[in-house]
Amino acid sequence: MLSGIFRYRSRDATRSADLLLAALLRERSLEPHRFVRHCTVGPFIVEHACPSRAVIVELQRHSLDTDARRQARLTLLEQLGYRIVVVTEREVRSSPQKVLARVRAALQ
Repeated sequence: MLSGIFRYRSRDATRSADLLLAALLRERSLEPHRFVRHCTVGPFIVEHACPSRAVIVELQRHSLDTDARRQARLTLLEQLGYRIVVVTEREVRSSPQKVLARVRAALQ
């Protein structure tokens, strides 16, 4: 019975990290670059992309989220010419300025 409560809280925490990341990518400090949410790139739908600079920002939801399938996806996106910035939920919450710095570096 209690496991259901924890599962829903975990989803809420992920959702809040995703919303916080979306807000960070709308920062004026990143202008004139614009990020699009849920953008189609090749055969994939990516969470956040800046098409003009070919940069993708992905939120890594779990520490175990590094399986071979995900790696193959990221490799294919890189072969399509995109730079990928992968951030964790913890990074988004604890050090948003460092996340912004990594995104700015990828936009250069």
